[in-house]
Amino acid sequence: EMQRLELDLLHPNLLDLAELRVDKNGLKFLPDQVAMLPSLISLRFRDNLVQRLPDSFTNLSNLKELDMSKNKFHTLPKCVIALTHLTRLRCGNNPIPFSLSAEWIEGGVDSFLRDYILETTGKRIAAMWSSAQT
Repeated sequence: EMQRLELDLLHPNLLDLAELRVDKNGLKFLPDQVAMLPSLISLRFRDNLVQRLPDSFTNLSNLKELDMSKNKFHTLPKCVIALTHLTRLRCGNNPIPFSLSAEWIEGGVDSFLRDYILETTGKRIAAMWSSAQT
């Protein structure tokens, strides 16, 4: 039988939490409260079942490292693109149509995300155009 752990992320003692790792826990979602951790610098939830992130993740203005690899994302969440202070990102091994590196993306994460959006938008338009022509 699987045990359940509940954590009060709004507890005053957690306001200074800088790193949160919840890898390999079978998580289907991350609670909104994670976005209320003002000191969070590193968030890792690798190898879970997460499909989406709450829009409130844009509040994680101090976040520098994010590992969301090996989950169930079908698109790169918009809130991740808005995290302009990221210096390390790992988001591969998700069922995202246009493959992402399984390795850490380090330095220039914001330009990588911008380029990825432009590239995938072009591929989606091309795919729609070719299917409309047949």
